[in-house]
Amino acid sequence: MLTYATLDDFKIAKQIKDVKPPNIAADKLQNADDKIIDYLVRATRFINRFTRREFFPWRETRRFAVPHRYLDLSMRRFTQADLYFDHDLLQVNSLTNGNGDALYEGTDYFLMESNMWPKNAVQLKFPNFWGGGYNLSILSRSFDEPVIIVDGIWGYHDIFGRQNEAWIDTYHTVNPSLIDASTRLIKVGDFDEKDALNMTKYTIGNLIKIDDEYMEVVETKLGTDPDTDPNTIKVIRGIRGTTAVAHTDTTSKIYKWRVVDDITEACYQIAKTWRESDTSAGGRLGVSDYSAGVEIGIPADPLNTIKMYQRSMIAINN
Repeated sequence: MLTYATLDDFKIAKQIKDVKPPNIAADKLQNADDKIIDYLVRATRFINRFTRREFFPWRETRRFAVPHRYLDLSMRRFTQADLYFDHDLLQVNSLTNGNGDALYEGTDYFLMESNMWPKNAVQLKFPNFWGGGYNLSILSRSFDEPVIIVDGIWGYHDIFGRQNEAWIDTYHTVNPSLIDASTRLIKVGDFDEKDALNMTKYTIGNLIKIDDEYMEVVETKLGTDPDTDPNTIKVIRGIRGTTAVAHTDTTSKIYKWRVVDDITEACYQIAKTWRESDTSAGGRLGVSDYSAGVEIGIPADPLNTIKMYQRSMIAINN
């Protein structure tokens, strides 16, 4: 599972990255890493539940009833009401009206709010309306009770539209190794180069994108095997609602997702607190006034941080 803070994020924050205690067996070190990852997974799930948001993007086709307003005294569908989403929207791939017509951004509708991300609603442009089209020659209209279909990229990022803020350019392309629909080993050029933010290009747990396909990095620097190029990563293909396909365009770039910084920090702070209170994971009794067997709460600082990202539960379309 993808986590908002990676194992490397955690170790860097704790200043234990590349620290190898002497006389500790490799299996015990791996077990310690697995414990950290387990706490990062739990922290990520807690943040999702608490904020009612997801901070990784995913692709999904979602369906909505025609919105209406209480100001429509007949309580029938108000065909030009704004359509509000039940999840954060980052990008529309297609929007289909209830009668099957394709609607196009800028021509038929606007996404709200115009200069902010994520988007939360669709506002139609006159004379479009939900479910059908006007017959302007006789000034009449007809519409059914449709389902509006939105194929989009969903998830939260507050500066999604700005270059190298959400999707970070790794400066790598599919070249020199073309990728078919099933391979899990990808050559990525010089592994030790930095990305557009001058950070390590790939770490285990990264979400990367090639064309429209999302992948999770599960192994890096596979060059310990003499038959493997040292600049190779292993991935899980076609995740988060996308499909594994062949990538044959050597100009296709490889991008890496950057989780909102506040959420990354909150994730490893929560995981750190839980781990330090778990003696089976190398924690110490009495750390932060916690002891074994005591239910561990969420520290105030990360809890206050994620409170700022809670999504409203107000039902707007009905």
